[in-house]
Amino acid sequence: MYKNWLIAFLLFPVFVFTQQNQNTLIANQFFQNKEYQKAIPIYKDLLKQSYNKYLYQNMLTAYLKTKKYEEALKSIKKVAKQSNEIYIQEIDQGYIHHLLGNSKKRDQHFNFVLKYLSPKAYIINSICQRFENYKFNHQAISCYQKGRQILSDKSLYNIDISRNYLALNEQKKGYTYLIKHLRYYPNDIEEIEGTFNKVCTLESDQLILKEILFKSVQKDPENGLLVQLLIWNLNTLKDFSEAILQAKAHDKKTQSGGKIVLELSKYYRSIKAYKQALFCLEYTRDNGNDFFAFLARKEILTVKKEAIENSFLISKDSIEDLVNDYRIFIDNNGINIKTISIAKDLAYMQGFYLQEYEKAITTIKMILEQSNMDRKTRGQIKLLLADIQLLSGDKWEAQLTYWQIDKSYKESTIGHQAKYKVAMLSYYTGDFKWAQNQLEVLKGSTSKLISNDAIALSTFITENYGIDSNEVPLKLFAQAQLLIYQKQYQNAILKLDTIKNFYSDHILIDDILMAKAAISKAKNKVDEAKSYYLEIIERYNKDLLIDDALFELAELLYEEKSTQADAMKYYESILLNHPESIYVIEARKKYRKLRGDNLN
Repeated sequence: MYKNWLIAFLLFPVFVFTQQNQNTLIANQFFQNKEYQKAIPIYKDLLKQSYNKYLYQNMLTAYLKTKKYEEALKSIKKVAKQSNEIYIQEIDQGYIHHLLGNSKKRDQHFNFVLKYLSPKAYIINSICQRFENYKFNHQAISCYQKGRQILSDKSLYNIDISRNYLALNEQKKGYTYLIKHLRYYPNDIEEIEGTFNKVCTLESDQLILKEILFKSVQKDPENGLLVQLLIWNLNTLKDFSEAILQAKAHDKKTQSGGKIVLELSKYYRSIKAYKQALFCLEYTRDNGNDFFAFLARKEILTVKKEAIENSFLISKDSIEDLVNDYRIFIDNNGINIKTISIAKDLAYMQGFYLQEYEKAITTIKMILEQSNMDRKTRGQIKLLLADIQLLSGDKWEAQLTYWQIDKSYKESTIGHQAKYKVAMLSYYTGDFKWAQNQLEVLKGSTSKLISNDAIALSTFITENYGIDSNEVPLKLFAQAQLLIYQKQYQNAILKLDTIKNFYSDHILIDDILMAKAAISKAKNKVDEAKSYYLEIIERYNKDLLIDDALFELAELLYEEKSTQADAMKYYESILLNHPESIYVIEARKKYRKLRGDNLN
């Protein structure tokens, strides 16, 4: 008898625990099923036995969902007697009184919590977060501010206070506290910039920030991070002149030798603001120390080249001026490991833009004489040599050079590039089967770009080769493409017109129009290019090149302010009608910019 009683006594806690666990599962199941009225009494019973913050939260949520506010107040008071976080129940009671319209009792509970705030950080955090969850931002701010006083640490909670001020649309105070945070935690500069990007969605927001940053820099002119933020803000407002002025002043003040202005030039280059980039680089060239001045001289040439390549209207004078600048740089610095990239660009401009093939090849051979050049760079220079040999019309010499590179760089990206160009050359000369064999190998290339190009060319050959047992149209088109590459535009047009005249119903017609548009753009005949793109859009809108035509036409229209509304229409057509297009991302960005969206 005694033994049975002892066993029952020992097993009783296990039974109770098992029963509680089962009831918890039942209550939670009711809660998940949104059967709140069934869940509430079970949660109440469980919380009588011991406090559990998760079960309490579920019970509170169930009361709020069913709007049983008076019952909720009674239950919360009972739970508070067992709770180890009574401040949470105080806030919850205040919130429910708020829902009942009793602001006096609401404030009594809230003020009680704030008055007896604990000097423990985790409690302060819990209280502040509870206020925020209920969107009582003023109380959250008071809590964070008092918490800083109690903990005697002004570096705390600046971001949290900022967040609450911004929730109240008090931008000036919100931005000020973000900047305060940066004074204590300078390594968080990227996080702060990212936050400003998110919250400064309107120009008016950026103007408020500009005012605050100017005052902050005046008070603390030695703080480079504040200057960095100000420059970012000015660039966002497109006030490039003031941004450059600030960068120059800070560069002088900190004796950075031109580094700060040089770094700013990189930003302008990234957004294709070449005029501003060159201004920064020329300043660094003339005012920087020897190291940064040399880098600036190199970068000036690179930016000028990029500006030419990204321009729709290219003048021969600008190309000749740039090539002359390259020559002066090489004459002053020679060809060595530090100037190889400049010499390579010189050869590129000589070959691809001025058709000075012999001079380009001579420049390349001078580069290849450098014994201390790394293997990858040497391969890239040899690829350029082969490209210019092909440009000059020396197909067989180009093919030999490509083969040599393919053999020497077998499993590398450079080797795959060479193999792809061998395939292209086979395509140009009408040897489509050999081209397909090479392309089949390249489809598995580790370089996604080469793999995609190989797949695209292989598909193009398959679709157009031997239609109606006639490979002549594709051969003529391939020959035209080689002539375009060699900038023999008139001869290329003759080939393209031959296809159109003799094979007027061939599926290559839209490709011919795209090729003619490319020629027109290269010859700065923008209106003519537009007409070709429009013809594709109007007559061949079911073919594969429709999104290419839409995007290229939109890009041309985008360049002129008077036609940007039309550009917007074509970008929108890509977004709505061709969501799988490779141009969707860029089209969306340009469309939003034209619509006036803030893209920061």
